[in-house]
Amino acid sequence: MRAREAVLTVHDAFPVERCEDLVASLCGLDRYQASDGIGRAADLVAAAAERAGLREVAVHRYPADGTATWWTFRAPAAWTPVKATLDLLEPGGVRRVAEHPAQPYCLATYSAATHARGVPLVDGTDPGAKTPPGALVLLPSGRGIRLGPAIAELQRTEAGGVVTDIPAERWHDRPVSGRLELARDSRLYAFSVPPATMAGLLRAAREGVTAAVTVEVTGDAAMPVVEAVLPGDEAAGETLLLAHLCHPAPGANDNASGVAALLGIATALAALPRRPGEGPVRFVWGPEFAGTAAHLHGRRGPRPAYVLNLDMVGEDQAVCGCPLTVEGGPGHVPSPLPALAADFAHLLPAPASSYAGAVPLRAWTWEEVPFSGASDHALFADPATASPSLALGHWPDPYRHTSLDTPDKVSGEELRRAGTLAGALALFLSGMGPGDRPYLRSVLTDWALGRMVAVRRLARAARPGDGVVDPFSRDRLGGFLRHQAGLAAAVLPELAGDLSAHAEALAAPHLPPPPSPPPAQPSRRLENRWPGPFNFEGLLDAATPADRAWLAGQDDGDPSAYTKAVALALALATGAGLGQAVVQAAYSTWLPIDPAFAARLLDALEAADWPGNDLT
Repeated sequence: MRAREAVLTVHDAFPVERCEDLVASLCGLDRYQASDGIGRAADLVAAAAERAGLREVAVHRYPADGTATWWTFRAPAAWTPVKATLDLLEPGGVRRVAEHPAQPYCLATYSAATHARGVPLVDGTDPGAKTPPGALVLLPSGRGIRLGPAIAELQRTEAGGVVTDIPAERWHDRPVSGRLELARDSRLYAFSVPPATMAGLLRAAREGVTAAVTVEVTGDAAMPVVEAVLPGDEAAGETLLLAHLCHPAPGANDNASGVAALLGIATALAALPRRPGEGPVRFVWGPEFAGTAAHLHGRRGPRPAYVLNLDMVGEDQAVCGCPLTVEGGPGHVPSPLPALAADFAHLLPAPASSYAGAVPLRAWTWEEVPFSGASDHALFADPATASPSLALGHWPDPYRHTSLDTPDKVSGEELRRAGTLAGALALFLSGMGPGDRPYLRSVLTDWALGRMVAVRRLARAARPGDGVVDPFSRDRLGGFLRHQAGLAAAVLPELAGDLSAHAEALAAPHLPPPPSPPPAQPSRRLENRWPGPFNFEGLLDAATPADRAWLAGQDDGDPSAYTKAVALALALATGAGLGQAVVQAAYSTWLPIDPAFAARLLDALEAADWPGNDLT
């Protein structure tokens, strides 16, 4: 099937209203990774998948005791919140300040059960304040508190619980709570409240007012993963589509939108006749990372030929102000997917045209972004499990991980655009053959040239950093441009000559003559000791206490630290020496990387004896 035909076919068949209805239904469920709510959501999705015409529909239920593992990926702990309240016992009567489930996001994940009255309130930012046993510690934002370390320290005290809030300046006093997650084995409970509520709690603490707290939870749910398939010729290779099912309510865009879009794709594709030679298309809905790991760990047969991940794909761009993003894998995994996605995005129907009708006009935007590894497609980036992968999403979404991520932030047309893009790719890829090679050659050439021009343009505004490997610096730009050409040539080797020549031409006006290469130096290499795909959370579990503290603290000063660490670990897993791994990671992420950070990460990786933890 030709590209334009695939796009228009899926676009016309995509069931927008059904997807919007599913988003609304999912938003009524607290979908913690192993909870009664996500169990009901899984049953809802499975029933819809059967109605859509998918085959082999199953809900796999995995143990959720917090100890079962798939490689280094640890199962969530079963946790379903039933009821939670936080009341102030004021002289004039009882005043309720937080209530779950009436106030979404107010209760932290993995909060411990409690029934307590006369609970003292303590300002956790007051260095002179004492924390009596069972106290409720207030940790207001905006006072320089590192929330993670502060909660970890309270875990070692006799405090009973924690309350925090979202920075007030972000929301202009709108009543909003943000996501808060405790450790699986936490003995604390915690609440997230709006800034105005926090101000009231601080006043109450100064006045000696106490509180009453109730948290009721159950712990007997399983972790569900929904799987279904459109059958096809297995010799042609399978295309795997993913969406994570988990999230506290409402979680409209993150990720009810991805779940619904995946079901819309399934409905559209199942309505089409399957042609001879088309490969199967498999759909998986499950908890983020853990659910995909469980599916991949139990998989039999060859790896997927292609992987498409839908995570936060429904944002109304006019409301949320964030474009649709298209993210490919790291540079060591050859893939045609970013190039095909770019072409398919231009083929999506446009609602208007220029004055004379010469060119289409769109009221929405999309951007290709470098690898970040912050969703399920990262499991297919490790050399042990590598498949060409692509992630669709939106960024930055101001409502993500807050109680304001509600269905009114979702656009049915955006669901349709993202669903059409992923569904048309799945349709095209399942039937791609030798006759599509000229089209693929053209698309890869256009894409590589566009990437090289984008790199050169960004290099003009780059600010050199001291001691870092910056892909946009004058001494790295030539290699970075050649890397873009190499990404396309890795898919179709016949493109190498022409694209390399373009890379050299683009680099030449901006570069000094290359320096003489330094004498070769021995480079540290990693003896890869982790089983299965790389897992940052698994590294935290296996790291020494000092390394764990260092890893956990990196995000405080550098929001991109997670992405850099994942890209470095994956590059080291290819067998690259430390110096080359730094370059590979910088080229995959488009980020400057400090060799000292890389060396410290390698120390942590070498010290983490993952097989010694019986993770198999």
